[in-house]
Amino acid sequence: MTRFLFLLLTLLLYSSCNSEENAKEIEHVDKSFLNDPSISDKEKFSRALDPSFLKSLGLDDKQKDAVLTFYKENAFKFKNYVKDSITKFGSTVEKCLSEPLQFGVPKSRLIELKKNNHWIEKEILMTSNLLSMVGVLKNGLLDFEQKKLKELIPLDGKEFYSQLKQLDTIPLSKLIIKQGSIDTNYQYLAQHLYDFCQNYPLDTHTYSLKSKKEDTLNFEKNIKSCLVSKGFLNNKATDLEFKKAIKKFKLYCGFNEDSNIDDATLQALNESTYTKVVRASIALDKMRQRPANEKKFVRVNLPSFELFYVADDTLRSRNRIIIGKTTNQTPELEATINRIVCYPFWKVPQSIADKEILPAVKANSNYLSKNHYRIYRGKTEINPSSVSWKKYSKNFPYTVIQDPGPHNSLGIIKLEFYNSYNVYVHDTPSKSLFKRGYRSFSHGCMRCENPVELAKTILDYDSIRPKNRNIFVRDSIDSILHREINFSIPLKKSIPIFVEYITVSATKEFLYFHLDLYKREEEYVKLLIGG
Repeated sequence: MTRFLFLLLTLLLYSSCNSEENAKEIEHVDKSFLNDPSISDKEKFSRALDPSFLKSLGLDDKQKDAVLTFYKENAFKFKNYVKDSITKFGSTVEKCLSEPLQFGVPKSRLIELKKNNHWIEKEILMTSNLLSMVGVLKNGLLDFEQKKLKELIPLDGKEFYSQLKQLDTIPLSKLIIKQGSIDTNYQYLAQHLYDFCQNYPLDTHTYSLKSKKEDTLNFEKNIKSCLVSKGFLNNKATDLEFKKAIKKFKLYCGFNEDSNIDDATLQALNESTYTKVVRASIALDKMRQRPANEKKFVRVNLPSFELFYVADDTLRSRNRIIIGKTTNQTPELEATINRIVCYPFWKVPQSIADKEILPAVKANSNYLSKNHYRIYRGKTEINPSSVSWKKYSKNFPYTVIQDPGPHNSLGIIKLEFYNSYNVYVHDTPSKSLFKRGYRSFSHGCMRCENPVELAKTILDYDSIRPKNRNIFVRDSIDSILHREINFSIPLKKSIPIFVEYITVSATKEFLYFHLDLYKREEEYVKLLIGG
């Protein structure tokens, strides 16, 4: 035991000494040559590109290699500075690096330039940071499985140098954006995020705004102050301009475009713009790391309350959806849709039977029949009037099944896909809820606004080759629904469904900062801000 402790102490001392020596190596690199007028700038630059000097600037081995290959391509000439004056290219790089978050990269991923840096040091650090930033866009930012930052891998200097030839036709900002995924939606989001950051300040203040009922005296004043801070309003705005600012802010949140300030709007106002933009960087990284698209698939984004069906690289159907409440969260998952069920039965989950069905039956003995529920013990149907409901306080002892029909909680159609959470995409009798911008009301399933048309469109593209065509077509659904019978339509080829959680999205026209309604991205935000 004594020998083991001695070896451990020796290793710790060795490690400590090595760390101190490494620190001294960085600290004591001689930089006096940078201010020696007898040494040419070319010679100074050559010395500055020495690995030990690059290490003193904070570059790791991969960054050193990337920088050296970049300058090798540039014949070891300066790119960002000439003497002590920044070049036109350098000014553009400096502007891009001033807020890397506009490209979805937090500042913590780059090396900070200091005021006392010599211009040659700035030359190198700007190049290194540029290669690191585009490397993040190429290789990813976060390891979502391990919930940690990915290793920083800068883009190869030779590769990026060759790309700079494109600057004759496109700006540097566009070239940087192009480093990410070629997916159209990714490019929309990346470009809109950049444009948003040019027009709105990245305020870091978090508010604690209250509803008008809770803050009767200063409600409007505090809302205006918040909107001014976020760049949506000026201090001398009229009431009409105030209402327009609320509408525009709500549009950016994906809410109904009106001037009402509900709880969801307050929640969005309370969050700083900086945090919203950090969430945009997370969104870009999730999209960047998606697997290659299938020819046909359904994609659901929970925070935007939307479902998309894509076939042959074209959006064929887009639907509003209702998702689970914060107490019954809809999970993220990957599965395959294998059948369309018309007039489905609903087997009530045990948790809902315990929490909702049992109390309702105890309060009203006609509740089950009124809502078309049947109860079973095993496969045997039980007469509800034969049950002494008062003796049950929890653990509902029966299986509850709701009969098919327009009254059914699943509506008249369901897309079925096996998953361990027992959630589906289905219709709903409560159509009025789709008019709301914030739609978190279900027990966990995804209620679809136009499921019948979605099902028809899926059949339109289900193995459309003549020799392998599905015998069921879109008109078949009308016929089955007209008969009001429970019927399953198997798909010739199952369709992948991806249920995702991406809190910032974009269309060709606009950018949307959705609420992190399930608080699933808070840990990633902290990781990137503190990174």
